[in-house]
Amino acid sequence: MGKVAAFILLLTSSVFAQISVSGAVKTSGGAITTSNTIAGTAISSCQNLAVAGTYYLTQDISSAGSCIGLRVSGITLNLNGHTITYGTSSAGWTYSVTAEPVVRSASTDGNGNGIDTLSRGGRGSQSRAISITKISNTNGGPADYVSGLDYANTQQSVNCGWSATTVTWCVGHGGTKPVLAATYYVDYTYQEPICGICSVATFDTVTAGDLSMLRFSNTLNTTSICCGTITETAGAPPYSDPIRIGQQNNTIFSGLNIIANMTLNFASVSGAGFYGNGVNNFIYYNNTINNTGTLIYNRSAEEAFGVFQSGATGNAGPSTAAYNTINGGPQGGIRIDQNYSKMHHNTISLTATFTNSPALYPYSNNSEVYSNTVNCHTGSNHCRGIISQGDGSHGDSNVIHDNVVHARDNNQNYEYGTGFNPGTPGCELFGAYGIQFDTTTNATAYSNTVTGEADVCDGRAMRITGTVAGSNNVTHDNSFSGVRQGSSVKRAVGLSVDCAANYTSTSDTFIGDTYPILMDIDGAKNILLISPTIQKGTNPDNANFKTVYIEDKGFCSGFSAAGDLTIRDATFGAGTSVTDYFVLPTNSGGIPFNFFAQWTYTPTYTSGGLPLSGATVTITNALSAVVYTGTTDVNGQIPAQALNQFRGFNTTTTQSQENQTPHSIAVTKGGCTTLNYSVSMTAPLTESRAVSCP
Repeated sequence: MGKVAAFILLLTSSVFAQISVSGAVKTSGGAITTSNTIAGTAISSCQNLAVAGTYYLTQDISSAGSCIGLRVSGITLNLNGHTITYGTSSAGWTYSVTAEPVVRSASTDGNGNGIDTLSRGGRGSQSRAISITKISNTNGGPADYVSGLDYANTQQSVNCGWSATTVTWCVGHGGTKPVLAATYYVDYTYQEPICGICSVATFDTVTAGDLSMLRFSNTLNTTSICCGTITETAGAPPYSDPIRIGQQNNTIFSGLNIIANMTLNFASVSGAGFYGNGVNNFIYYNNTINNTGTLIYNRSAEEAFGVFQSGATGNAGPSTAAYNTINGGPQGGIRIDQNYSKMHHNTISLTATFTNSPALYPYSNNSEVYSNTVNCHTGSNHCRGIISQGDGSHGDSNVIHDNVVHARDNNQNYEYGTGFNPGTPGCELFGAYGIQFDTTTNATAYSNTVTGEADVCDGRAMRITGTVAGSNNVTHDNSFSGVRQGSSVKRAVGLSVDCAANYTSTSDTFIGDTYPILMDIDGAKNILLISPTIQKGTNPDNANFKTVYIEDKGFCSGFSAAGDLTIRDATFGAGTSVTDYFVLPTNSGGIPFNFFAQWTYTPTYTSGGLPLSGATVTITNALSAVVYTGTTDVNGQIPAQALNQFRGFNTTTTQSQENQTPHSIAVTKGGCTTLNYSVSMTAPLTESRAVSCP
């Protein structure tokens, strides 16, 4: 083995790490180039690499199925500018099963649809895709013919209760519901996924008809792949990833692992550019990932991402995805599950056709997403932007900053079209989101420029969903714009809050062509906007525009307590106003809701030109309720007070407004003349008042 050239990767603005990758060098401009000197073992064909060391390609190579298998730790593979083409036979490992009985069970999916038992693979323990070609029954009814993968997507994975062991027959999803109490026979084909470079389940020998597979069981680490192209042949089996590492048997990758300066081209159903399960401590750097696929099996599993790294066990180390370009793909961009990971300086342009389509998805804790560009609004591009989503063990305390995000729903979602048919796609529920906090805690977003575009579907720049009391999510110094295209009647929203609690915004800008602020009345609790700038967009829907719109979409469940929104010290642009709001009446399905318009009062008290300390200050609102009492400090001040201009609320038939200003203020101190005055709080007020103390 020869000496390995150095790969220098900028991890932070001030810290460099030197990583061994054959022939790769990071230049000052951030790109990775190939050294003129290539060292290591030359290879010129597809094969297993079972001895640790450095390898490089001397020519383009191809294979009918998978190409390169990584069998041991410590392998560095430099494609040396060459291309790996895999799946030239488009076959994979295939097992045909004819007329296997499937007996209808008595159970249903809750929607009146029966559930049958049928084994399916995918990313589970078997990792097999099933192509169903024919369904018939025993009671003389008509056969149910379907077309291979279209069936799997329109009837099984799309809101039909599809899992690894069941098939749900869904009425109106493109197929005929079988007659009850019949035995059905299914002709289907198992197809093993293939891949360009694999660490598991690649070259094991199997007996025809034997669906068991030998697994790699060793722990792998310090693996590096760089400097070339991997291309999947059209028609490859589902789940055929250009690079798949660690899937099966929770193979663990540790140490420091690198995928750098690669171009990955693929289109297989549910395929990912890089798929890693049970892996950690990876760096994905300066890769271009092109996914022209449009279908997936199971959108709830978040398939067909450009980079999908999940399921690490043991001592999971953080991973980094930086300076990557991701083009196309039916669901997502980059998902990393490891805590303390980073996603930065990536450019992502998806063509998502399924729900749960974030460009960047830190399904992890304490991770950082910054300086990325999400372009999902030109041509056929479509996606949601950045999501921090928690489930109690993932998705908490993430930081999202300095990103530019433009999200759009392009009316191409296969799940929400007519009859749930890929031929007639539609808008996914609530359209596109630029940034979303979903069931997350302690998430922070700042200095982002975010656009949610409304055209044929809704567009929401910032969306808060599913957060609970104590979640303490914050945003500050962001620009959130809901932009309407043309004369669209779809909603263009700056901030959308649904089923959410304990969210605080400070110094954010909310712009909306329909609503700068949109709230769902259910579960919106302790929502506080401090010093926001609220503006009407440049293409407003004047027929429907409201500065603040509070409704009930019936989407939230389990929420019954009164909700509240407080806007404090806002700056309102032309065409917006603190009094331009709507709250749904309670007899229209809403629950009690309170909207507080609030302004900060900051007084200083003096006597004889000097600060007056120890004076008692009492503030009473227009409803004769004492809202503050306390004493001045050595500077003659009390803490700045947030005083309500009014409380807007809903009644059984309409909305109402309870004015709480002007406020009466009394300042007393022994030996001094009591000072009584009033202030009308319709804007922030800082002032000084003199007290006579002879």
